[in-house]
Amino acid sequence: MDNKPKIPKGLSWIRSILILGIVGGIIALILKNTFIPIIGIFGGLVGDIFIVVSILVTFIIVVGITKRKEYTYNISLIWFAVQILVSIASFVISFNFMDLMRIFLYLLFIWYMMKMRDYFFHRDIPFDHENPVIKKQEKIMKYGILLFIIIMVAAPQLSEIYMVAMIMPGFGKLEVSDALNMCREKNQNEMDFCIYYLVKLKRDDYDFGNGEVCQEISSIYYKDQCYLYVYQCDKITDEGTRQICYSLSKISTKTDNNPPTQPTGGSNLTQRPN
Repeated sequence: MDNKPKIPKGLSWIRSILILGIVGGIIALILKNTFIPIIGIFGGLVGDIFIVVSILVTFIIVVGITKRKEYTYNISLIWFAVQILVSIASFVISFNFMDLMRIFLYLLFIWYMMKMRDYFFHRDIPFDHENPVIKKQEKIMKYGILLFIIIMVAAPQLSEIYMVAMIMPGFGKLEVSDALNMCREKNQNEMDFCIYYLVKLKRDDYDFGNGEVCQEISSIYYKDQCYLYVYQCDKITDEGTRQICYSLSKISTKTDNNPPTQPTGGSNLTQRPN
């Protein structure tokens, strides 16, 4: 009895990830008005249509991989390329690190699919799972996916820790007004992160009002995150982040029993009482 897998391991991994994407897309359609963000640069009705199309095309690719259909090769290459273009556009707009990781993943998929061309177009030839070249390609695919997972889990936190250490040493001990002035002395990219993180760090101690300080941020991604932390949902550009903001603002339990007091040296900020 032949216990070898019916399809190459790399295609099996791609299929599993695509199935997770289908599940995520369905959840996004059902719950997007509560807590699930729309994927990429689209929002509203356009976002809904894009998710539906993504689910349908991804389902076709999953079936094609399972059934070893010839159409799978061309459709998957085209669709993965579309996903790369969408991620590039999203990154240009928001500078979101996750977009870069999606680009890496889809490039990996395209590379492996191109290596599997004969698998789809020569169905009459048994697939040699023990071929050294095939095994090497599967190893590259496996380590590429593992690298993707590790980076997706660890990189955002590590990147933020690095940025805080390099850009904002000792900021936590300063008054917000003094820390803001130090942020404004930095270059634009560093200032964007500095203001965003300062709001994130001090939002429980200071009332940032309508988020006027967020307007000084040029990066759409960090500006949206800044508005998210002060619950200025209508000012957020990204549809998904805005929906998250609405949900968080509804369940927020923040209350002020006394009016906040004005901190030393501040004009637009108020300090919450202890």
